Amino acid sequence: MPKGWVEPEESLEGAAVREVREETGLEGEILRKIGETEYRFYSKVDRATIDKTVHFYLMNYLGGDTADHDEEVEAAAWFPLEEAETLTAYPTEKEIVQKARELLHTI
Repeated sequence: MPKGWVEPEESLEGAAVREVREETGLEGEILRKIGETEYRFYSKVDRATIDKTVHFYLMNYLGGDTADHDEEVEAAAWFPLEEAETLTAYPTEKEIVQKARELLHTI
């Protein structure tokens, strides 16, 4: 579940497509917004507490190879939604995967 910063002059959707490409090696197009989560963390680099909102989108695979992911991630891989749900680390991410599955049934 790629996450990152929105660059200046970049839309939320543009950032999502770019982050997916960079962190997974895959090209995608946005179908729908799934939802968003908010959390707070401490940045040792900035020596500050950061409030972050992450926007999640359901995307259609257009091409690319997970072997082409960048150095920010150890590995990128495809998983069935049921398996992805068990692999997510945080309850809010599990909810996003569940919402994605529900959206897929409506498309």
